[in-house]
Amino acid sequence: MEILFNSPRLYRAKFFFTGALTSIVKPICFRNHFRFREILAERIRPGETVCEIGCGDGENYRFLLADVGNISFTGLDLNPHMIEHCRARHPEARWVCCNLAEVAETQRFDACVVCNVLHHLNSRKDALTVLQTATRISRRLLLCEPLQSDIWPLPLLKRLYWTLTDGGNFYMRLEEFHAIFAEAHVTVDWEMASEPLHHFYVCQLSRMQD
Repeated sequence: MEILFNSPRLYRAKFFFTGALTSIVKPICFRNHFRFREILAERIRPGETVCEIGCGDGENYRFLLADVGNISFTGLDLNPHMIEHCRARHPEARWVCCNLAEVAETQRFDACVVCNVLHHLNSRKDALTVLQTATRISRRLLLCEPLQSDIWPLPLLKRLYWTLTDGGNFYMRLEEFHAIFAEAHVTVDWEMASEPLHHFYVCQLSRMQD
């Protein structure tokens, strides 16, 4: 399914149509359906160095540019179509088609951003590696991910919805995130999940002090 969204235009169309379809439901189901844009604006400061892992078409960079202003930004993605699109649209930033391990050898940042990426990885082990590496190369990690639900039949409905619109491989419950954070030896400095239904989760992580 994800191959359908390798083009930047189809990628944005996906978000537009799924957003339109769920715009009525979200205010009813989520008391605090937060916007990641506002959280980025609160937690990234002007002049900082920022790396986004899985930058897509560069939307979060545009948010930061508009809301925060001057930052030194590096966007990483494995999709060459997205990187070419970002380079053409925002040549002032740095866009790299590579995996995180290559950048981690030489680069350090004030903050890393990982938004809707972990559930697209192949396994829990890969997610653990991303968390460990991102908190090693940056002072803090801002993470945003969809959550699986404990309330039947929501897991089945969510799985169908995500399969049709997102193509992710696995979705974790909140307690599973906390377990993987402990295994990665990272500290949760701040967190929030949409209420009353846990559907989206956002947090700030840092490397646990030895």
